[in-house]
Amino acid sequence: MPKFTIFIKIYKFKSYVYDMILEEKGESYMKKISLVALAAVVVFVILGIIISTSSLRNAKKEPAESEAVASEAEETELSETETEVTETADTEDTETDDASGISFSTADLDGNTVTSDIFKDYDVTLVHVWATYCGPCIAEMGNYATLYENLPDNTNIIGLVIDVNEGDDYNVDSAKSILEDANASFTNLRLNEELYEVISNIQYVPSSFFVDSEGNIIGDILEGKGFDETNNKLSELTEQ
Repeated sequence: MPKFTIFIKIYKFKSYVYDMILEEKGESYMKKISLVALAAVVVFVILGIIISTSSLRNAKKEPAESEAVASEAEETELSETETEVTETADTEDTETDDASGISFSTADLDGNTVTSDIFKDYDVTLVHVWATYCGPCIAEMGNYATLYENLPDNTNIIGLVIDVNEGDDYNVDSAKSILEDANASFTNLRLNEELYEVISNIQYVPSSFFVDSEGNIIGDILEGKGFDETNNKLSELTEQ
């Protein structure tokens, strides 16, 4: 109930009491009572105004304080976001700075350990990616065998058989048979997790790519490209 409504009810009640007393005590007595009652009403009205004003000020103050708190929270969140972005950028820069060439340790088809050190003695190494189920790979294997026997100085070829996995001899006999039929004597590697990361974006075989002596891939991967295109690219690299 609003405060002023209460004061009105009090005033009406005062008038009612005034009339009753007037009949018993007389007009002079009632004037004194009226002054006292009027003074009390004035005091109540003043108190009501003070309380209402105070409530209004508090109502205005609370949203302002809420806005200030929200503003501080937003500034804190923005600061944290900027810090995260900076830290992410620093991390990316660090990762870029720490980037290095291909690194792996796997086994060849005979089970011998082969590491990425195989690249060190050659300026250019052709990595030929193939599979035992791939008809074009099998048909062109003789071309790679001949190329291997006639490579320019400081150049090498290795094969990566994607359906022969490290620690598993499944398809090993098939791979060896294909290489023997083609008279291919270059080293062929079994696929493992480290090498899979290198070729994970390759969708088609045969494919090839070139690596320098530090294990860095040179140029683009020749995905799904045949022997002629691969040989032409090798010629470009060795003539530079």
